[in-house]
Amino acid sequence: MFLGVWDGDRVVAEDLSSDHKPHREDEREKLRQYGARVSGEDDPDARSWSDDEETYGSDPPRLWVRDIGLAFSRSFGDSDAESVSLIAVPEQKVVKLTANHSLSVVASDGVFDFLSSQAVVDMVQ
Repeated sequence: MFLGVWDGDRVVAEDLSSDHKPHREDEREKLRQYGARVSGEDDPDARSWSDDEETYGSDPPRLWVRDIGLAFSRSFGDSDAESVSLIAVPEQKVVKLTANHSLSVVASDGVFDFLSSQAVVDMVQ
């Protein structure tokens, strides 16, 4: 989710959220508190990823539930998902809207896994 903000020259993206994926250390810690297993946690040599999404390429760390590996760690508003260690509570950012906020976009990681927020702003414009 993001806003498009006019900066005097063009509209720039202002992110209101970030991806909730197991590559983030803070997400891994929350998952551990729920009793989840994240790939690479038990084998330090296998843990080649970091908080930087670019370092793990096409094989991100995954939250393992039974035999299913999930590449996300939160399921917004899905309290039933907590039974499989997903976190249902979203992170929230509060922004005071001004006349410079010209658009907002809410989309899934299916969009943002492939396009940056700024690329989407440019398309909408």
